[in-house]
Amino acid sequence: MELEAGALTQFFQRGVIDFHVRPDLGGAWLVERRLAWDYFGGGLGGSADQGVEPAPSTPPSAGAVNFGGFNHYVSNFAVNGTRTGFLDFFNELGGVDSFGFPKTEGRTDTGALGTLFEGKTPGFVRQYFQAAIFQLSAQGTVELTLLGDSLRDQLVPNYREYAAFGRTGPVASGQTITPERIV
Repeated sequence: MELEAGALTQFFQRGVIDFHVRPDLGGAWLVERRLAWDYFGGGLGGSADQGVEPAPSTPPSAGAVNFGGFNHYVSNFAVNGTRTGFLDFFNELGGVDSFGFPKTEGRTDTGALGTLFEGKTPGFVRQYFQAAIFQLSAQGTVELTLLGDSLRDQLVPNYREYAAFGRTGPVASGQTITPERIV
């Protein structure tokens, strides 16, 4: 759909991508992931800027990797020692290019003042990134929270009224498609 003039946006349950022109790259058209968390806790789209949690001065665990940006680490262990597998998941699925820079370490979500919090369910081990939130499931596997659905609900509160959010049939090669405008 065309959510912003001159750009195409596609929502997924766990993220959002945009196809748009990048003037800083000579007018090239690019597909980029949207920094979805930044619309909730980073000040974009009128959200309150929750900032970034204080970065540790040393790695929180052996094997932790600092990815820069906000000086936070990604590790296979939360700061309390719980095995998460977050680093393996991060590396396997594209790292910074897919998820953005980490804004916290892996830790138990409490919603305490001064911590990033997705606002739904405390108690999970989570790690916040610019474009995703990793969560350790009850089964011990890594999952992404439904950040794409949350961003859709925020940016297009009446999304069910648009055909772009409904079922569609197959598209034939060479078929012309006109994206729905929601600007």
